[in-house]
Amino acid sequence: MSLHIFKNHKTPLFDHVNSVFYVETEYQPELNRFIRKNYSKLVRLFDSSSLNFYYLPILLKDKRYWNIVHYNRPYVHPVSVIDEVQQVYNILIKRQGSEVINGALLLSSNNAFSRSLPVFTLIEKDASLNSFENISLKISDCFDRFEPPRVLFRIGDPDEKEYIRDVSMSEMYGNILEETTTDVFSCKEDAVLFRTVKDADATFETEAFQLADEIRERLKLLKEHGALSLLGDIIEEIQGTKKKISSLFITNDFRLFLKDYGMKEVVMSPLPKSLFLLFLNHPEGILFKELGNHHDELLSIYRNITLRENIDAVMESIKAMTDPLNNSVNEKCSRIRSAFLEVITDDLAKNYYITGKRGEPKRITLNRELVSFQSEHQKTRP
Repeated sequence: MSLHIFKNHKTPLFDHVNSVFYVETEYQPELNRFIRKNYSKLVRLFDSSSLNFYYLPILLKDKRYWNIVHYNRPYVHPVSVIDEVQQVYNILIKRQGSEVINGALLLSSNNAFSRSLPVFTLIEKDASLNSFENISLKISDCFDRFEPPRVLFRIGDPDEKEYIRDVSMSEMYGNILEETTTDVFSCKEDAVLFRTVKDADATFETEAFQLADEIRERLKLLKEHGALSLLGDIIEEIQGTKKKISSLFITNDFRLFLKDYGMKEVVMSPLPKSLFLLFLNHPEGILFKELGNHHDELLSIYRNITLRENIDAVMESIKAMTDPLNNSVNEKCSRIRSAFLEVITDDLAKNYYITGKRGEPKRITLNRELVSFQSEHQKTRP
């Protein structure tokens, strides 16, 4: 089952500060059946009060969630719902700090739990469990203890004010119906536009770090924050993993792969890739004012990448990239950074793209022992 919550394709998976987790000390068949049947409506219900609703058996099967996890923590493995969901429940309950009996809802704010919301003790012989309506009333009784006591929700068409009214959580639960919604997670790539400047070094820290609007919007969708970050920490704890810098693997045809991040490929066009490989050849860094000294090396790298004998068409571009008074090098640095940010979070990507302060050598900080080639004899130097 997939997690399809929002109709707006550009809405983050979860974007509220406060979240509600369903947890259980052991499997509760009736309650799980109720949540699965009415999941979409429950998500909408909590969302209408600015609350994210986390039901792990569905969330941990959702590809969009794992896109977020693997973007921010590409070194972790998918969690098996069958084998590991109870471990996640147990850690959530332990971190929450108060007793949970069978099924419960936990309220968290950002990465911390602020209070416990015990739902009820599930007893199989309890006659009230014969209908989902009675279960929902039990849940709503719990929310009646919220502060303020009455949690109000807005229903109706916001464009037609006569249909808008405030209803309590209990009333809303009484009208829960099974729903199916769809969503598509997609984003188009775009190019970055730059303006010409006279001193590339002076504007490096701004121009080389620009991102296209579409890329910036996509990064918002992939942002791991609040309870998502909390879940990521728990997954790392279960798997015994921790943040690591991946080795960079370069194939014979100069494709770039992050070997320890599931072989994620970093895609660049030839010109920025040539500049990237130039800086990779120079761990000591290169001053922008000395880029002209590396013109022939950069040209040789470009030839190796493209295998083009006649590169007259790009000679001006190569010349511009090595001109310290041309903004072209900043444009290419920005595209290099964007290429890594397309596959991993900036906290990891900053080890691979070109950085440096004004007046100082620009360099790639990645430990060169983490760089490997498909063939031992392959060289990117002329």
